[in-house]
Amino acid sequence: MIVRTKEDLKGTKGEVRTENWSSCRFPHKQDGMGVTLTDAILEPGLDQVFWSKNHLEAVYCLEGEGTLEDLATGKSYLIKPGTLYGLSKYHETIARAWIMAVRHFMENAQDSESSDIFIEKNPRMLDSKIMLAHYSAEVLFSDEARAKFMEPNLDPIPEYGR
Repeated sequence: MIVRTKEDLKGTKGEVRTENWSSCRFPHKQDGMGVTLTDAILEPGLDQVFWSKNHLEAVYCLEGEGTLEDLATGKSYLIKPGTLYGLSKYHETIARAWIMAVRHFMENAQDSESSDIFIEKNPRMLDSKIMLAHYSAEVLFSDEARAKFMEPNLDPIPEYGR
């Protein structure tokens, strides 16, 4: 039996805090339940791309409201208390393209003392639609791009060390 409180998670790997969101995850993979439940708080004004690498995720809104845009379809949804939405599995092209984009910005940025300073110097990194400058929606949101890395079809992402 597993019994945990949010208080139990403070200062452990179960608690994650960023400038724009925080979460407490109960339980974890090593608990052997095959599922986790996350208590997440998203800060007002958050504009973020969320994706799940190796799992399915269902989100239930308890309070507050905001808009969720499905980047694959362009459809927007009002998220308010009592709304549930699901995020699907890992997307290979988006994951690798973001890694390439971060590398590009790192190569062209002066040293930063923290990730906050890096983002302050590179605010385009917060643009959740930045990949649409490199990929058409048809390519980026295709089943093929989800399954394997696709090269940008609009504007190449600079590569380093190849």
